[in-house]
Amino acid sequence: MVYIVQASNSKLDNYRECPYKYYVRYHEKMPEQRSDTAMAFGSYMHKVFELGLNCSSLQDLSKIAEEVKVNYKYDEDYNKLIPKCLKNFFDFNSKISKAQTVGTELNEELKIDDFAYIGIIDRVLKAEDGSIMIVDYKTSKREKTKLDLFTDKQLIGYAVTISKNWNVPINKITCGHFYPITGNFVYVTFQYPQVSKFIQDIKNEVWTIRKKSKTDFQPIRNRFCDWCGFKYLCPLFTDQNTITKLIREHKESTKDTVNNQKSKGDDKAEIQKTT
Repeated sequence: MVYIVQASNSKLDNYRECPYKYYVRYHEKMPEQRSDTAMAFGSYMHKVFELGLNCSSLQDLSKIAEEVKVNYKYDEDYNKLIPKCLKNFFDFNSKISKAQTVGTELNEELKIDDFAYIGIIDRVLKAEDGSIMIVDYKTSKREKTKLDLFTDKQLIGYAVTISKNWNVPINKITCGHFYPITGNFVYVTFQYPQVSKFIQDIKNEVWTIRKKSKTDFQPIRNRFCDWCGFKYLCPLFTDQNTITKLIREHKESTKDTVNNQKSKGDDKAEIQKTT
């Protein structure tokens, strides 16, 4: 059996996409091998929005964007999108300025039975009437519709977690995706029947994973295979001897790293003791 004590939307998405990918990533703890320039650009924009939350001018926001750009590597084609993204974010920020931002990059945890459902929320705002707005930044060009958002497991997970942890009625929480490339904010409000269904679905998925043995996590060929960062470990594309060798070498390397860190810690403690 594979016993898990933490679940998240990204973890469960990996399992839904391919059980084998889930297993090598979260249980064999193998590194992902891919260069995702879209993800790097998204991380860059997230950081700019986080640091530039209180900018009083577009110029100040642009200055922050220039300062942090050196920390991210993405295709140069994305640079032409930056001015548009910054302006759209600044305008969006101005529209919601009456609400107080009570948190960014919030690590929230929802207790469900004997496991925790975790997530990182880009931004949470609170209005004077106590209502909550959850904003998730999405740097993709393709927007989701309101209908899409009603079944978006990540978004409803955020809403349920904030509702439970902050004691806010679910119908007083607005959740949405802000698209800096287009400047659009697509949002929905969930209802209590959706909360019950979400929690039950998560329970079922966690227990489905827990009941599986190692050999039950079989690869599934799908439209994401060509971009999968674990393709180098997949039996559909790599021979089993190579896979076994790579996993063994990674475990040995990780073990050596841990032992070296422990040894350095012991040496440091000994020096402090003698001084």
